[in-house]
Amino acid sequence: MAHKNIEDRRAAIRALIAQGVTPNPRQRKALAATFGCSKSAIDVDVAMIVDPFNWLGMRATFAAVTQRNRARKLGLNKHFTIKEWRALLLQCKGLCALCHNKAPLGPDHIIPLSHGGANSIDNIQPLCFSCNAHKHAKLP
Repeated sequence: MAHKNIEDRRAAIRALIAQGVTPNPRQRKALAATFGCSKSAIDVDVAMIVDPFNWLGMRATFAAVTQRNRARKLGLNKHFTIKEWRALLLQCKGLCALCHNKAPLGPDHIIPLSHGGANSIDNIQPLCFSCNAHKHAKLP
């Protein structure tokens, strides 16, 4: 029987990790089949449990990939790369562009895609997740 309960899935992963076993790709595929989810969902759960602080950095990378996919659907051809994003983080010294706090940062479009903004690095600013949620799709 396939389980869809996220907490049951994460409890199973925590139990494996408590035994000193970080699930390998074959085990992750088996867990995905057992719990009726995708292997990428298992990958995310493992990342969150093994290293929660690194997970916040991965979350920003996932956000960048999601934004790139949205931009492609809108017909935008130029996209910023992860390398450009990391260079921008170094340039701003890891501080949020709005509140200037040192927190996990994610890419935010200065002019949102929904308002015709580009998906190039020139239109990207690093924001903490709180500021990004507050700004939403507002123009500067």
